[in-house]
Amino acid sequence: MGLDHIGGMDVYFSIISRGGKVFHPDQVTAANICQLIQDNKIQFISLTATLLNMIFLSESHLKYDLSSLK
Repeated sequence: MGLDHIGGMDVYFSIISRGGKVFHPDQVTAANICQLIQDNKIQFISLTATLLNMIFLSESHLKYDLSSLK
C-alpha cells in the first residue's frame, strides 16, 4: 500500500517503530518486487492480492531467492 492509503501508513509506522526498514520499489512489477526481496533479504511484505497474483502468474517467485520471507 502506498503512503496515500491510511492502512499503508499504519504498516509503515508499525515497521519503523520496531526498528525495521521500509522499501518501496521505483516500479511496481513482479520482477522488481522479487528482486528487492532477494537483494535486501526482506522478511515481511504487505502486498495487494493483485500484485501477489502477478508474482505467481509471471513465475517470478521461481526466479528469485525469496527464502528470507517468514
